[in-house]
Amino acid sequence: MEKLKLGNFDLCKIVESVSPAFELNFLLPDADTDTVEANRSWLYPNYIDPKTDILMISFHSYLLRTGKYTILIDSCVGNHKDRPAFPEMHNLNTDYLQKLKTAGVSPDEIDFVMCTHMHPDHVGWNTQLEDGLWVPTFPNARYLFGKTEYDSWLHYHKEIAGTEADSIPEVASSSLRLSFEDSVLPVIAAGQAEMIEGGFELEDGVSVEDAAGHSPGNFIFKLESAGSRATVSGDVLHHPLQLVRPDWSSGFCSDPQLSAVTRRRVLEETASSGAILMPAHFPTPSWGQIEASDDGFRLITQ
Repeated sequence: MEKLKLGNFDLCKIVESVSPAFELNFLLPDADTDTVEANRSWLYPNYIDPKTDILMISFHSYLLRTGKYTILIDSCVGNHKDRPAFPEMHNLNTDYLQKLKTAGVSPDEIDFVMCTHMHPDHVGWNTQLEDGLWVPTFPNARYLFGKTEYDSWLHYHKEIAGTEADSIPEVASSSLRLSFEDSVLPVIAAGQAEMIEGGFELEDGVSVEDAAGHSPGNFIFKLESAGSRATVSGDVLHHPLQLVRPDWSSGFCSDPQLSAVTRRRVLEETASSGAILMPAHFPTPSWGQIEASDDGFRLITQ
């Protein structure tokens, strides 16, 4: 279990699953094999499976303990969720909650759940199935959702339910619809949701910044304690190859051009500040400081 001491903050990575998940050009449509080969020495075997050349992807949360609050950042895929479009997310039955307990936290001790965005692999454990109903997994938590993000998916949800369903991409019309229904709306119904915008500060050293592009209301979280900094980047990056080529947006980005602009900005700011980059899907080693290298960046792990 990867842990990080950030000033007076404690962070721990809670891994739901890690495996070869996506072919190169499925995840990164603009990627080329020449770049992969030029970086083979550090990409294999941690970030690309040497047997299949499939990109390794980790689905994990970050557990943040500030001394004042216990916070879960992103909540992975979740158990028993119907995600037929993505076999690696479909009808899982993992020991995620046990891993959370191993880290020293029970679900009722979570004060806040902070979601970078509302894609299925970032909201799944918001809820769990009890007696046939989806109910909040963390009964005492406030769930912090981006207002722009929520309004966007609510609009799509209404379109899908209406006569304009053909205008919605397949991923949105299946996985996004399902995750919105089983992992977001039950939290709203339970009265545990709070809509926030970029610039929101939960406490001293825990702030929210707009990072649109991957999704309409995508966030990153900035952490700072006792002179140490971290950037929890969510899906601003999916894979370490995007450090080398920040212009490569994922196939899941709603606005690939804006996503690329946002990615470079976040990476430049993170590098210049000396902050630790904490992405949502990098397998171990998952985080580290970054520095500029040629036209891209490189991860410096401990």
